[in-house]
Amino acid sequence: MSNFLQGGRLRTATQNLAIYVVFAFVAIVFLFPLLWVASLSLKNLQTLFAYPPVLIPRAPAFRNYIEVFKQSQLGVFLFNSGTIVLFTVLGTLLVAIPAAFAFSRTNFRSKNLFLFAILIFQMMSPLLIAIPLYRYFNAIGILDKHWSTILVYIAGAPLSDLAAPRLLQLHTQVSR
Repeated sequence: MSNFLQGGRLRTATQNLAIYVVFAFVAIVFLFPLLWVASLSLKNLQTLFAYPPVLIPRAPAFRNYIEVFKQSQLGVFLFNSGTIVLFTVLGTLLVAIPAAFAFSRTNFRSKNLFLFAILIFQMMSPLLIAIPLYRYFNAIGILDKHWSTILVYIAGAPLSDLAAPRLLQLHTQVSR
């Protein structure tokens, strides 16, 4: 290992090695439970409760995953999540791109006031509007529908830290 300049001073190879050993230890501490859960999912009932426990099973039981899909509604849940994500992303882009383009390309008197309002809405907790939205969705009959979740996500996403400010910067940096 070679020495390199860090913070105005040279670090020795021993210091670098110590840092990597600490990083490796922390990574093992955080990754071992994930490995253990993955290992448990590949065991059958006989080896699941065996003593002493074995980290990597000799005969992995991949059929456990098939059984989960057969006995539960996991496929339906994944389909519902994918549908909600797809329509939320499309709706957010449909709202956020024109808004960011308008803010970046036009100058109007209250532009800074609107940008400040977006900043204020970003600081508000989404829980402040949970009860009014619940009552509204209940009144129009879409409380138990996917569209209620999609509309909530679309309403909050353009004001979020990811959509409007990033798109505003993008439109501002792109040449006219």
